Amino acid sequence: SNTGIGKYTAIELAKRGAHVILACRNQERAEAAKKEIQIKSNNNHIDIEILDTSSFQSVRECASRLKKRLPRIDVLINNAGVLTESHEKSIDGYEIHLATNHLGHFLLTNLLLDLLKKAPSARIINVSALAHKFFNCQIHWDDI
Repeated sequence: SNTGIGKYTAIELAKRGAHVILACRNQERAEAAKKEIQIKSNNNHIDIEILDTSSFQSVRECASRLKKRLPRIDVLINNAGVLTESHEKSIDGYEIHLATNHLGHFLLTNLLLDLLKKAPSARIINVSALAHKFFNCQIHWDDI
């Protein structure tokens, strides 16, 4: 959530007084986004969690930290995404698009369900884009 749709979503939520947790892969970029969001929203209740949704270990560690510090989650926005033309594997051996854009979100959501159930009207929002239409990306069905 340090660029694009994620950052602008965070800005708008922060403008409305939300406690926003930016889950980002890169600490330095996350800090820059946090400062920008604080300035544009006049809301200092912005936190950072390091999360790489392509890594199941990273997802589990992030979920564990969140469970320890939050009483509930009102809204979970799954927004992380990757788009590459090369065929890459995640650290867990899955195709990188599938791992980052789907499996990581699925695991994170399931690990945080108990916190979501504690909110009176929790929401889970999965964000996607049409970026794949502009690249020559092919699904390797026999190797996902």
